[in-house]
Amino acid sequence: MKIRFFLICILILAFTSCSSLLVRVGNIGNRLSESPKRSKKNFHPLPFSARSEMDDSVTSFEEIAVRLINSAQLRSMLTQNDSSYKYICIFTSGCKGTPGELNYIKRSRSERGQQVQFFLISSDNIAPYLVQMIQKKLYSHHYFYPVYIIDEQIKSFLDDRKRGELFRNQICPDCKNDIIGVPYVLLFDQQNKLLFHGYRGFKTELPADIIQYFVGK
Repeated sequence: MKIRFFLICILILAFTSCSSLLVRVGNIGNRLSESPKRSKKNFHPLPFSARSEMDDSVTSFEEIAVRLINSAQLRSMLTQNDSSYKYICIFTSGCKGTPGELNYIKRSRSERGQQVQFFLISSDNIAPYLVQMIQKKLYSHHYFYPVYIIDEQIKSFLDDRKRGELFRNQICPDCKNDIIGVPYVLLFDQQNKLLFHGYRGFKTELPADIIQYFVGK
């Protein structure tokens, strides 16, 4: 009886070890499959640019511009435009809430593009395969506007939301008490007064369509 029990324990241990090995091999395979073609320079973030127009010529995800940005550059962009509201969204490519936010921004752009300026900023770590993931996410949702990714002034973290939190706190001291999370939204008026900061539609008494609420018709 003891021998049978001993053999069963050995079999369980062997199966567990093999399963762990398969998981590790699978993870390595997934990472290799995510690695971009190194000859494709546009998998790397592009230099900062204030351009935000939609590119109607986009025919593949590689053509969507992902540009570097830091807090000083964003503050400069905000102060240069005193005729529009400013909607800033900090997101990550892997967040399940990102598709819904992309759809909201697309709809809001079409309805209020003359009133509101939109800034979509990724807090993903700066790595070619992550830039590729951002491009693929945007392309799959037909979002062909340039987006930004936080530059090297904020060091990388295992949790990409931490990069977003530090960037957020640099541009919004009032946001420091908010929890870490994405998509995180800030809405400024024409004079750059902060109207909203937080998670649109989550733990707030305001309606999910905050642009409709603050900007009106």
